[in-house]
Amino acid sequence: MNPADIPDVVLVKKSYGDKVKRSKQRNWQLQMIDREMDVTVATTNEKGAEEDYEEFLEDLEEDTIYRKNVNIFFNPGLQTVAVGDSDVSEDVPRVGLEEMLQEMTINDRRD
Repeated sequence: MNPADIPDVVLVKKSYGDKVKRSKQRNWQLQMIDREMDVTVATTNEKGAEEDYEEFLEDLEEDTIYRKNVNIFFNPGLQTVAVGDSDVSEDVPRVGLEEMLQEMTINDRRD
């Protein structure tokens, strides 16, 4: 093997397993303001937007610095994971309860 063929740097991204399973175990949520969209544009971009949003949630879950300035809200409706669940790996990043806020309601009032 020629040393010139070996790269100087190799980038590695850590993977935490099944993304679908992780998203179902997420007991937190983000609050969003409703937005109005054109119906034709919404149907064509909907799948890509959902994938982008799920990737954004995974990035928030994996990086504590990234979520430092993001308000994450506790979602008791999604707590379906048992405490002694053996399928959950210990090295999978999680958002702790101390980082979550109680649920907030955003009302659109026009006086």
